[in-house]
Amino acid sequence: SDTAFVRLRRLLGLRLELLVLMVAEVVALRYYRALRDGSPDPLLAEVAGLILADEERHVPFHCRRLREGFARVPRPARRA
Repeated sequence: SDTAFVRLRRLLGLRLELLVLMVAEVVALRYYRALRDGSPDPLLAEVAGLILADEERHVPFHCRRLREGFARVPRPARRA
């Protein structure tokens, strides 16, 4: 359930939480792009395109935050 997912994310720490959220964003990018490009319904395609545009702004945010967060972790630990 959503509640269990949120609790698990929060227990695992901020970096892992951001990583999990970024994976969800990447999946959403594929989904909304496929929906926009494959829908015969113009309204659905337009709405999916709007959501896709919003989602595309989230991934760079997560990348920046993860880069900043992992920069404080010693290099050998980042590879683990």
